[in-house]
Amino acid sequence: MVLILMDDLGYGDLGSYGASDAKTPNLDRLAREGVRLTDAYANASNCSPTRAGLIPGQYQQRYGIEWPLGAVAGDSARGLARHGASLPALSQGQRLRDGTDRKWHLGIKPEFGPNAHGFDEFFGFVSGAVDYYTHRRGDGTPDLYENTTASRSRLISRMRLHGAR
Repeated sequence: MVLILMDDLGYGDLGSYGASDAKTPNLDRLAREGVRLTDAYANASNCSPTRAGLIPGQYQQRYGIEWPLGAVAGDSARGLARHGASLPALSQGQRLRDGTDRKWHLGIKPEFGPNAHGFDEFFGFVSGAVDYYTHRRGDGTPDLYENTTASRSRLISRMRLHGAR
């Protein structure tokens, strides 16, 4: 199973849902050959709350994440702590590999990170609003990780793996 979560994507923004102004051939092929959802509801209108609801399978209000982390002073100390079951934990022990790439945005401390929630692999940014060229947050802090280790060495090969040029 592949689950793709995209920020700021509208219902009609993909070719498979009627968009003619943006070309999305790979996602259109996934929709054609897999499952195409036509009735869906989001638990939030932006990134951190949506993820905070998806990972544990409960409403984000239970965890106090109702806005994008980093929007309020003191947010750098906050994040989604692991509480019982989580989406990646469901596959543990079933010979499946879990991974997440790109933006996590559920807390910058390791205890809030993807690996703490049961993902086998992570490559990407732990916060939001990261410059995709310098891989730095707005305050200049580097933010590119491979699992829990700050990384830059595998960026180019990893981007090629995912089809970026």
